[in-house]
Amino acid sequence: MRLCKLFTVLLLVTFFVAGICYAAGPSGPGSPGDILGQAKYQFEAHKIFRLVHVAAGNNDADGIAAGSVVVWDDVLDDGVSVETTTTSGDGRIAGVLVTTVVSNDPTPSPNTRASDDAGLAANWGWLQTYGLYQDATASAGKAITVNDSICAGETAGSVASWNAAVSTTNSGILGCALDAANASATLDIFITCD
Repeated sequence: MRLCKLFTVLLLVTFFVAGICYAAGPSGPGSPGDILGQAKYQFEAHKIFRLVHVAAGNNDADGIAAGSVVVWDDVLDDGVSVETTTTSGDGRIAGVLVTTVVSNDPTPSPNTRASDDAGLAANWGWLQTYGLYQDATASAGKAITVNDSICAGETAGSVASWNAAVSTTNSGILGCALDAANASATLDIFITCD
């Protein structure tokens, strides 16, 4: 009986110590990019990502490459489907794709809504809607200066400087330029869609 009590006490102490160790977790800062880029500390870059859909048979029949600026698809109008645009300052701005999305899967019919296409992983990818994005491409023929407000460019998937002549509202602003860039060059941007 005494041995049984001793065993029970040791078992309880072991669970107590193990629980404290588990709850404490690893010490020090976590890795940037954990939880799909959500930063855990103030000194880490904070990013927000969304899972989005590209319909088979839309304007982007071969898919959309990572790094492309995209807008919400107004044909499907489901709030999760995106497409590229060649309208500078397009007010449907969604963000920048961080994964390549293949949309030429022959299984769904053209312009299939996301709710009907949920099983096709090739038609889904991650969209960055907030935070630092490196290597955005400036639109052909359009130079960008530091601190410019930026929007979708006239070249599909690119960025351009936003100004009142391009758009009459600020709804098409993707974020701001952190670098200067000549036409078709790459630059760092800060996305503020979310």
